[in-house]
Amino acid sequence: VLSKEMASCHIVDSLEKSRALCTGAEEVSYFKLLLEKSESDGHIDRRQMHCLDNKAERNTVFNDQRFESLMEAVKSNTARFEGLEANVEAINNSVNAIRKGLKHK
Repeated sequence: VLSKEMASCHIVDSLEKSRALCTGAEEVSYFKLLLEKSESDGHIDRRQMHCLDNKAERNTVFNDQRFESLMEAVKSNTARFEGLEANVEAINNSVNAIRKGLKHK
């Protein structure tokens, strides 16, 4: 027979693993029911419940196709900005070299 503390440890561990599997609204809905039951049975406190709920919600967002598309666009724009910065730096170096050449004449 498991003690209540040992059972709570196993339940919290299972909830942590389960929240990683939440990739859509339906999974999150069922997960929230599990959290409420675990809290009402005294295995987790309200803070743990909200923390696990928040992690499951974030997991859903990060697995959303729209989020992935947005992140790809951000990476693409970042690469373009880095390329522009390199071009501006090269132009600046060229202008400085021309200035130095004109000063020596």
